[in-house]
Amino acid sequence: MITKNMKLVPNPLVSRNCLALAVLLLIHGCTYSPIQEPARKPDPRVTDPSDAYPKEQPVEQPDTKTPTQRIGQPVTKPVEIDRERPSAAALQVLAQAEATARSGNYDQALLLLDRAQRISPQAGEVYLQMARVQYDQGSYNRAEQLCLKAIALSGKDPRFKKQSLQTLAIVRDAKGDSAGADAARKQAASL
Repeated sequence: MITKNMKLVPNPLVSRNCLALAVLLLIHGCTYSPIQEPARKPDPRVTDPSDAYPKEQPVEQPDTKTPTQRIGQPVTKPVEIDRERPSAAALQVLAQAEATARSGNYDQALLLLDRAQRISPQAGEVYLQMARVQYDQGSYNRAEQLCLKAIALSGKDPRFKKQSLQTLAIVRDAKGDSAGADAARKQAASL
């Protein structure tokens, strides 16, 4: 039993053993070296030592055209996709939005169109309708961007693309960009 008056006396043997163990671990840590890969031996069947190792493949040279010759050329051909149609639910919301816009409540119409966009995010009709409402509100820059999005989503449908380009021409005229409007009309006429 240990009482309060008893003192702990360190054992000199234990402290010497701990010190010796610490020194041994320190020495062992200093002498440790990681395993190294053995040197490759040359193939005895090969007489020329330079043939013993695989030769490097020649590096292909990049396109020799100057950067000015490549400007405006697409890296790959654009992929033509089919136009995604709005779902039945999105068509209902589009009809509601059109009726709301006709009554002059453009903010409510935009809220409905945002809902239609969440239902069918790849349907160009939604973006074209949004562009028309933005145009009616006088937000011509936003309307132009939405027309461009509708054109990008038109896919292989020339009728819808033509309709989107005609709307883009009207928006650009309202912005005062007659050159851009003429370009959109020419592109629509070529379809």
